[in-house]
Formats: sequence, C-alpha cells, structure tokens
Amino acid sequence: MTTPEFRCLQLPDVALREVLKNMDLTELLILSLCSQKTNRVVKLNHNKSLEWTLWFCEYRSEPSIGFQCDAPLRTAIVVKEATEFVHIEKYTPEEQKLATHRNGLFASLIGSGARFAPNSSMEEMENATKLDELEKVKIGGQNMPISKGDGPFQVYCTDPKDGFNTIRDYVKDLFGDAPIIVSAEPHLLWFLESIEKRVKKAFISSEYTADLEGVPLTEEEARYVLAKCDAHEINLSAVFPESFNYTGSFLNYHTISIHYGSWVNSGNLISFGESCVDLYITYSKVTNEDINKFIKHWFNGNMYGFRRLIIEYEPVNEDAILADLKDEMIPVDGIMVFRCELYRENIDFPPDSNVLQRKDGKVLATAITTGTKNTVICVWNDIKSSQKYQAGFSSFPLAPFHNVV
Repeated sequence: MTTPEFRCLQLPDVALREVLKNMDLTELLILSLCSQKTNRVVKLNHNKSLEWTLWFCEYRSEPSIGFQCDAPLRTAIVVKEATEFVHIEKYTPEEQKLATHRNGLFASLIGSGARFAPNSSMEEMENATKLDELEKVKIGGQNMPISKGDGPFQVYCTDPKDGFNTIRDYVKDLFGDAPIIVSAEPHLLWFLESIEKRVKKAFISSEYTADLEGVPLTEEEARYVLAKCDAHEINLSAVFPESFNYTGSFLNYHTISIHYGSWVNSGNLISFGESCVDLYITYSKVTNEDINKFIKHWFNGNMYGFRRLIIEYEPVNEDAILADLKDEMIPVDGIMVFRCELYRENIDFPPDSNVLQRKDGKVLATAITTGTKNTVICVWNDIKSSQKYQAGFSSFPLAPFHNVV
C-alpha cells in the first residue's frame, strides 16, 4: 500500500498556516529551497510571532547557520568548500539512537555525537560521492550542490565566504530580522568581518580542553576584536597573548564577557565601565585598589550606562575595595534585587550589603557570589527600583562582603 500524497500547497490559507506553524525553522528553510513557490509560501505564512535567535557559528570548524527557539541550538546548514569528492555523514544505528535520546525528535538536524570525516579524496575514505552528482538548489541566484546525511544539510561552494554570505542573506530575507549570535573560533574571524555591521550580538568562542585552556588569539586578532567588532554583546573565551596590552578605546557593547582577563588593567576596567552596561571578567589580575578606583569613578558622576560588573580576582579585601567610601554608605532595609533582562535572571543582594548613593540618586551595591567568591557590583536608578522585583524567584542569592575569608 502506498502512502497518499499530501498536497500541502493546495490547502486553504488558514489550514496551510497551521501546517507551517507546526514545522520548525530548519524544516521551513529546507522547504523554502524546493522551489520559488515554496519560498513565497514560507515567507508569507511562517509564524512571525515566534521568538528565535539566528546563529552564525561553526560546525566542526566549518561555518554554519542555525536556529534557536525554546529548544537548544539546531545547526541547519553547513557551508563547505567544494572539492571533487565529498563525504556524506552517516550515523551507525547506535549513534543515531544516542543522538535522538539526547536531542529529541529532530536530532538528525543537530548532528550531536556523530562520527566525522572531512572532505577528502576517494583514496582516503570509503563511500565518497562525486560533487557533480549532488542535487543543486538555487540560493540567492546561485546553484549550490547540497547533501543531506544524518547531520545538518551541507552546501558546497567554491568560495565558502561568498557562499556563507549568500545563504545568510537568503535566511534573513526569508524569515526577517532576529537577534543574532556569532560564534566563531579565531581561524574563522572572517565571520565577524563579513557580518559585523549586521549583528545584534557577537560571540568569539572556542572549545575548551580538559584543563579549560581556550584557543589562543594572536595579538592582531585580539586588537581586531576589541577595536572593530561592532556588536551588542561579545563573549571572549579565547586566550589573549600573555604580554598583550591594550590602551585604545572600546566600542559601546551592551555586554562583554572576558573569560581570560589577565590583560585587563584598571584603565581598561574604567573604560569598559564608561562604554558598556554589563561586564563579566574572570582570571583577571586587577587588584582591590583597581576596583576601588572603578567604584570611585562611578561615584564621582561617571559611567552613566554601567549597571553590572562580575569580576574574579583574589584575594577580596572589603576595606581596600571601599577605601575612603565607608562614610558615603547608606542603610537599606530588605533585599535588593538586580534584574538582568537579557538573561531573564535576578541577583539578590543581602540586607546588609554595602550601598552607595550618589547625587543623581543612583545606588551601587557590592557583594560576592557564594560559590566562586566573585565580586559583584550592581547599579540601580534609585532605592525603589532596587526592590522592584521579588527576591527568591529565579534568583541567585549573594553573600555580603564581611563573609569573605
């Protein structure tokens, strides 16, 4: 018995929209590539109220595009350099079962936990396929060979940079604007160069080894990222050169996370505070005196946009951090709650936190994280706004400074 055809495109508009609403973005993208008609149907009828994020990232060190809604990131298309022969990924039944168990119904589109063999020649791997035997799809006016194994769709381009940009423009035209995250290892920094003016968020990330050492950046790459990457959010988890020193200005990031911040000095810290809203720095060599300079700079009427600093350094000394500021402290009854809208999380400051209030009414509180002993500094517009949110609801409780050993 054969399965009857489901003539999706012949459905009434209301029914068609309901069908498309039950398809995820990766499926809709692939459907749109079938023909010009399906492209128009998807563009007009996909769920435009869906909250999602577009990822420009790497898939096993190759550029890719993926989507993230409520579920984890799903890599949709990988851009590969065209060679005479290509290798189409196939999972063993055991690997497919494991991936499905981890990632749910559409695990075949994610590509987690699978074996990998790079493009190569016929002599170097079995079951290779000739490039000209692959199906071709039209993307942005270009006919691109495309293959589908058990991982994401793979598109082959003579110039991967040009191909990536073409696919990027196609996706944005199909689904419209959305928050964007760029995740690229240092050798793929052209990701940033090609899309930095279009992104709302940008991540420079790297895979960690067992001892948590990140992939090192060259000095040129490090300076490029700090001076040129115009992004809403930047996350630096690669390692900067040991002798790296930066004296230039920083762009107006909303959030910057620096996971290997040994290069950050007091001048950099104050400059970040002047241009950024949210700062997160670990493995830093800043001192208690540097933090004291930072707080004083804020107290003297500077850093209008700054709202939060989380910084890891040892040892924390309350007297040194708040030197010459004790007399400016004010008492606050109850817990102060800092709301981070970007990540939808709260941070609870204990009732006996150290609180400063400057002339314009803004208040600053300092405390420490209970586990890692990171110093946390947060700013509110006034006392009332610091107690706007309820403590204990999706919150991270902090400890007062006097608990630091």
